[in-house]
Amino acid sequence: MNFNNFTIKAQDVVQQAQLEAQERKHQAIEVAHLYRGIQKADENIVPFLLKKLGVDPNLIDKEIEKLFLSMPRVEGGEIYLSQESGKVLQKADTYLREFGDEYVSIELLLLSMLTSASEISNILKRQGVTEKGLISAIRELRKGIR
Repeated sequence: MNFNNFTIKAQDVVQQAQLEAQERKHQAIEVAHLYRGIQKADENIVPFLLKKLGVDPNLIDKEIEKLFLSMPRVEGGEIYLSQESGKVLQKADTYLREFGDEYVSIELLLLSMLTSASEISNILKRQGVTEKGLISAIRELRKGIR
């Protein structure tokens, strides 16, 4: 995986996820940390996409907070990227062709989280986020940008 293929904000997501894991004393950077990293790196994209899908971001946040509380806390040791988080980052890179992008963006990270085998995917799906709906919302977001 080449982080040079990530937008500055997408790179910031990974840094924010690492900080989130460190602050919570979690040894692995999980997909939940990446999701929280998206929220910290950009305050507008996720709320816009979720609003388009009729999903309440606060309900997702509550479920993620419960997930964080269930994760083991560790003192010391090296923080590492979990296997599932690595897969999410790699999968986001594969969406580049589908969207005709040059760089991995925050919205592609969110899409790859949704299509992963992570608990974040389950949380998003329970709240009504679908792959088709999210792709449609991403395309709508980008129409407004261009």
